[in-house]
Amino acid sequence: MALSALLALAYAATLAYRSVKHRGEILCANASTTKTNETARTYFADAAISTRNLLYKQGSDVTHIAVAGASDVVLGTVDDEVTTANLTDQPVAVILLGAGPSTVKMVANAAITAGTAVYQAASGKVAPTGIRRVGTALTAAAADGDVIEVNSCIPQVAPAATTPVAIFAGTRSWAGGAATTDAVTLTGLLSTDIVVATLRARASTETLVLAVPTADTLTFTLSANGTNTTTKLDYVVFRAA
Repeated sequence: MALSALLALAYAATLAYRSVKHRGEILCANASTTKTNETARTYFADAAISTRNLLYKQGSDVTHIAVAGASDVVLGTVDDEVTTANLTDQPVAVILLGAGPSTVKMVANAAITAGTAVYQAASGKVAPTGIRRVGTALTAAAADGDVIEVNSCIPQVAPAATTPVAIFAGTRSWAGGAATTDAVTLTGLLSTDIVVATLRARASTETLVLAVPTADTLTFTLSANGTNTTTKLDYVVFRAA
């Protein structure tokens, strides 16, 4: 083979190699080199940590943490201890809530039943009730300070309590005769409904003692006999929305 042909083949091979190598470099360059924290993130503590497994929030800045309260935005828990002397040179790992496959430990502020929701409480602890849910208890707590295992979740604000709505209202003219009880039919009334009642008018000294809801019936009880048409009672019935 002529020298010129060999040189041409070598040149072509070099170009091909450079092309493949170049494409490889481009592919590598396009690949992300940014790594994210999956289950924990490192911070410095604003104050000494002597109790493990408390809830923490962002502290004095984005690199520091502080013990969380009942309504703070929580980051996670810390299962380590830090002395005051080591605050500036000993970082701690915050186990992020709801971010990992593993369960976490938390400190209860009261008795908690296994299998029930747990909520943020004061001083980094968790409680059986509250505003911000942080997980489900997998083990029980008998008293304040007990450490429990929790299947954590991203903190969730519990739904606000619903405001009862009025479903019945009216004025009852006594129809029970010379008796201390009288009833009015309210179709759909439940025994769990809330009744507010008052005596609008009376014939003598009678006063309202009870207004009791049962299925479809509201029963009034007076301290003395009522008088038909003269004794009158106002009532409003509420039900949780």
